[in-house]
Amino acid sequence: MPPEAQDQPAHAVAPARAETGARARSSRPWWLRLIEVQEVGLLLVVGLFVAGLTLATPWIPRPERSEVPAGAAVTERQGVITVTSPGGGVDTYRHADGWRVTERLGRAFLERRERIEVPAGAVVTEIPAGFRVVAPGKADMLLPAADGWEAAGEGGVAEVRRTTITGDTERHRAEGPVRIEAVRPAYVVETPGADRRVYPTDDGWQFVETADGRRTIERDPRVNKFLNKDNLSLVATAASFIAIMAVGMTFIIILGGIDLSVGATYALAAVVGASVLRSAAGGGDVSGWLAVPMGLAACCGVGALCGFINGSATVGLKVHPFIITLGGMAVYRGVAFVISHGLSITGFPPAYQGTIRATVGGINPLPMLVMLLVGLAGAFVAARTVFGRRTFAIGGNETAARYAGIPVGRTKILLFTLCGAMAGLSAAMALGYYGAGSSADGTGYELDVIAAAVVGGASLSGGRGSALGAVLGALIIQLINNGFDVLGIDSNYRQIVIGLAIVLAVVVDQAKQRVLARRR
Repeated sequence: MPPEAQDQPAHAVAPARAETGARARSSRPWWLRLIEVQEVGLLLVVGLFVAGLTLATPWIPRPERSEVPAGAAVTERQGVITVTSPGGGVDTYRHADGWRVTERLGRAFLERRERIEVPAGAVVTEIPAGFRVVAPGKADMLLPAADGWEAAGEGGVAEVRRTTITGDTERHRAEGPVRIEAVRPAYVVETPGADRRVYPTDDGWQFVETADGRRTIERDPRVNKFLNKDNLSLVATAASFIAIMAVGMTFIIILGGIDLSVGATYALAAVVGASVLRSAAGGGDVSGWLAVPMGLAACCGVGALCGFINGSATVGLKVHPFIITLGGMAVYRGVAFVISHGLSITGFPPAYQGTIRATVGGINPLPMLVMLLVGLAGAFVAARTVFGRRTFAIGGNETAARYAGIPVGRTKILLFTLCGAMAGLSAAMALGYYGAGSSADGTGYELDVIAAAVVGGASLSGGRGSALGAVLGALIIQLINNGFDVLGIDSNYRQIVIGLAIVLAVVVDQAKQRVLARRR
């Protein structure tokens, strides 16, 4: 005890220590206080994942494509494509900008390619893959690989050789001033002004000559296989379904519990919601203003009911939630199977899917917006409400919370109910996105949701956690999943990596807490 505190009453010592600790924390450098924030570390991890996957993945051709609206009239004249929609709107696309009209599966599309006009009078030559022998004072000799020439030697092309029809070996060596260079297949465009440009065909370039005499060098735009709009949108959308449930799971883990039935709750909510939406579609056209609330109410209501059963059984039977939710996992999925007969349920109102899958600028923003709103709401509840403080108090010391007058049982039931409702909300979003629901939905989601919450900073011993951290944890888990796809790694190792990520997150969290405890 500090000397100045020895003569103070006992009830004054704790505030004095707290004030001393607060002054010590405020005197630490700003960067050290910033590192201690859980979300900052997670953002750094997300950034490292994005940078690593961007550098590790190749660039691939991907045309910019948009479908011509049904009933629209398409005309081409003087290098301009005109699309007139049934409502009277007119859009124009220029050939010079790389646009063209294509047809796939009976539907018309507008595609844009990288296109370079070949100047009048320019000579276009196709160079095959092979080798060039360069000797001073002599014309370069081109040896095509198609004629059997191949490289030999180490540390570069030291020699090229081929076997002739008679069985003899013909070779050229890089000796003295003679050097041998590998040649990529390409189109060479030489203009009268001695301007020479090379367009490698293995980079996707093609020479196109139309009937009207126009000559162009074209290729599909190149995008990074990971860092492109379509893939990043897919990652964020897939993460949103996990993140919404992970926010609810985070509160359960803060409480000191666990919910293993979250995937089965998701499946049951999806099946019931799909059945309700299909019945509504059978009654005629349903507007989005009615279909979306109907789907949300059905899915969230079923999810909340499952969570209420979990919480009531845990409190009423005084059994650990691990056991209750383990049984609930089997029961809820079994009920989903009975309702759906193991079949996928489709046939929703078009307005429902149209609302959930609405695109802005080529991406589907609604699932991501819901994920962010749920994360922000969870952060507000945890940090700024009495209910949030009660949750942390119960997770820190349930006995002390009871003596402090906190309604422990009622709080637990409400938290499990909210967790189930979050699983229902995620199911409602997924129904609109995928257009189907079945009893097999959400299989294995338990691991992903718990992993997202734990990686996001929730302590399995209770008392610590972050809603925004759960959202970032879900993004990290989905980046791991997406990394297997874009890098072409065997997906059988995916669950192994996610399991190791959970263990590593727990170990790092414990080590961090020990370090911070010593610093205090």
